[in-house]
Amino acid sequence: MERGITICDTERDYAMRLMEFFYAHADFPCSLRVCTEPERLGEISPPEATQLLIISQSAAGLVKDPSVYPCRLFLTEGDGERPEGEERQIGKYNSPSAVLSAARRIYLEEGPALPLRSSAAGPLRISGIYSPAGGCLKTSTALTLGRILGEERRSLYVSLEACSGLARRLGIDLRGSLADLVYYSACSPDRFASQVALLACRWETLDILPPMRSWMELQSVTESEWQGFLDALGERTEYEELVLDLTEQADGFTGLLRRCGRLWIPEGQTAAAEAKLENFREILQKHGAEDIWSTARTLPLPAMRSREWQEETGETGEAFTGWVREQLAAERRRT
Repeated sequence: MERGITICDTERDYAMRLMEFFYAHADFPCSLRVCTEPERLGEISPPEATQLLIISQSAAGLVKDPSVYPCRLFLTEGDGERPEGEERQIGKYNSPSAVLSAARRIYLEEGPALPLRSSAAGPLRISGIYSPAGGCLKTSTALTLGRILGEERRSLYVSLEACSGLARRLGIDLRGSLADLVYYSACSPDRFASQVALLACRWETLDILPPMRSWMELQSVTESEWQGFLDALGERTEYEELVLDLTEQADGFTGLLRRCGRLWIPEGQTAAAEAKLENFREILQKHGAEDIWSTARTLPLPAMRSREWQEETGETGEAFTGWVREQLAAERRRT
């Protein structure tokens, strides 16, 4: 019998609805089963075939020894006493998404290592967005490009900024740190994909990884570690598009730029922005990195932004999204 996730509850309708929700909203790489006869749990889903047991309080009282299932999520009901040893629990009548989130966390933390990238996933394409000048909508461009790419292919956004403010900016819950994932890519590659799946947060059509917690964390990552992290994303996850929100503070910055098959540089139409962009080009030339400039594409922002741009948020506004779509369409026409 294939190892999988089993939902055990005496209420058949609840168990079936929860399973249907899991199928519709999760991508567990295993089977899902329902057991509505707790007395037969060992027969329907033996411990050796159960990766995660989700069991209600009422059903647990009818199972001889739930502890033979080491990976469990206990669904509490009312004020009844919790069986001894049940440390991981959530209220049975919480929202299905809350139950799914708890189950997903346990599965990815304690479940099997995910397999290497499937042959069905295309090669990972890396898009880098960078600007040497502030105020050029660099992050807005990166997020919007990622959202557009996510409409067609599985896409991931990674910020290399030290103070991104992403969670507050987008109103999403980002747990952990990008530094944790860099560590897993180097020291525990078999668990890397599971940790990416655990920490990635969905925003519209785009998955977003948590950023660094500080510039100290960002500066602690070496060039070789960044390269290993990108290799691991390409070899061990199912993402087909990666958008890097770049900063020169990252070690091995030029090496990161060279990994980008698409490199966009939003260009502000001010004297200060133009001076910084020219200085960036001079630095590349001085350090023998003219090849980076030759493959980069500067995106001049309109000199006078429309009222729609001013009134809408950069990440979701129709006017700004339309502008990014135009840049992508023009690039595709040329290639």
